[in-house]
Parts: sequence; structure tokens; C-alpha cells
Amino acid sequence: NLVAIMRLNSHSVEFDPLPLITKTLLAINVALFILEVTLYLSADVDLVANYCLSPAKIINEFQTSTYTINGISSLFLSNLFHLNPATSGFMGVMHIMMNMMVLHSTGKVLEQQFGSFIFLCITIFMLLIIGPLQ
Repeated sequence: NLVAIMRLNSHSVEFDPLPLITKTLLAINVALFILEVTLYLSADVDLVANYCLSPAKIINEFQTSTYTINGISSLFLSNLFHLNPATSGFMGVMHIMMNMMVLHSTGKVLEQQFGSFIFLCITIFMLLIIGPLQ
């Protein structure tokens, strides 16, 4: 019986370690999510409502020509904050889980394929340029 167990263990799946940038991006996303939930529950600060992209906020600023830090920053900060489970329920948790699963699977492959520096540049480009254009 012990031989059979050892044989099963010898055929176990080995996992490649995550590359540095992918690990760092996962940690940053989870930290921001925890910060977002903590601030909402403890200080009643809703980062999603305050800083995420709101078409009404942007349209109003362009129509009135009154550009504020809050409106302009929402173009960039909207990619950093997620659905808060305290306000959106189960979908907020699903949102972060699905995003992290995709980052884990594709980030690892992309970083290994292109290298850490190129992967970081692609990520920053998507965050700062493509994200606000959505």
C-alpha cells in the first residue's frame, strides 16, 4: 500500500513558480481589493463610487469645461479598483477571483514568453493608455 501511495506521489503535477511581475501584480490587485473593502467597511469610503470611471462625471466635466482631479483621475484609477463585495455582493468577489485567475494563467505565460520587462511595459501601457480609452 505504501508503494502505491509513493507511486502516485511520483506522478504528481509539478507547478512552475510564478514569475516576479505576475506575482507582484497579483499581490497589488489583492492588496487594493482588501484596502477597498476595509475602507468601505471601516471609514465609509467608497473608492469605486469616488474614483472609478463614471460616464456622467466625465461628460459633465467636458460640457462645463470644469476639469477636476476627481474626474480626470477616474480615467486612470478605474482600472485599479474593483467591485466592492460590501456593495455588490457576491459579484465583487467573483470579479476579483476571475481577474486573478486570468492574470495567473496568462500573466505567467506572457511573462515567460516576452520577459519580465516587456511584460511590465505591456501592463503599464494597458493600465495607463488602453484602460482609460474603454
